[in-house]
Parts: sequence; structure tokens; C-alpha cells
Amino acid sequence: LLERLTQAPSRGAVRAKTGYIREVSTLSGYVRTRAGRTLAFSILINDYPKAYLNRDMKALQDDICRDLVDRW
Repeated sequence: LLERLTQAPSRGAVRAKTGYIREVSTLSGYVRTRAGRTLAFSILINDYPKAYLNRDMKALQDDICRDLVDRW
């Protein structure tokens, strides 16, 4: 995740492991929220349409992580 989630407040707030096999993109780990809570999460995106690439799935995962940091 060195090149992902680099902008505040997400920078340093997400500790996670990526994973990928054909048409399956995953991200699991922990988020430290702005309110100071620690949340565990696991995102698995399976069988996504061929019109999309893994980088699109990574962008979606990053959006979810940013939302977790901000929302809770």
C-alpha cells in the first residue's frame, strides 16, 4: 500500500494486505478512524465485469477505506 491511500487523513491509517488472482481482488486489514477507533475489514471483489481492470477494483477498495477512516 506504499503508493495507495497517501493523502491525509488516510495516510498511515490503513494497515492491510492486498491479494489478487484472476478476477478476484482483495484487501484485508485494519483501519484507524479519525475518531480513534480501530476497525478490522475485509474486502473481496469477485467475478467483476471484464470491462474493468484490477486497478479499478483497487480504486474501489481505497474509496471504501477512506470512507471507513472518515465515517467512524
